[in-house]
Amino acid sequence: MYDCISWLERVPDRKPDDGKLIQAVYNQCRAEFLWAEVCTLNKAIASVLDEKTMYFLYVLGILQKSSQVAADFYEEMRDEVKDYVHRGVAAQQSNASL
Repeated sequence: MYDCISWLERVPDRKPDDGKLIQAVYNQCRAEFLWAEVCTLNKAIASVLDEKTMYFLYVLGILQKSSQVAADFYEEMRDEVKDYVHRGVAAQQSNASL
């Protein structure tokens, strides 16, 4: 880790910002936790999100794991999925073939 810090200071010629690192790690942990909650909620009978939608929504967590936007989005999504589960709303079934 110390070698990495040394490299980060040398290559872009600036000091790393510990506050930004802490926030990025916090956002990543929060986004991953919220995604796990969505997946757990989606085990309800009948599931709220279909497989295609789950793959589509997971991409944000892959591409923007440490962003505040991703964490906030997953929080809103978790709340909406929780509401749908509570009301018994199920995913729309598509007859289109892949």
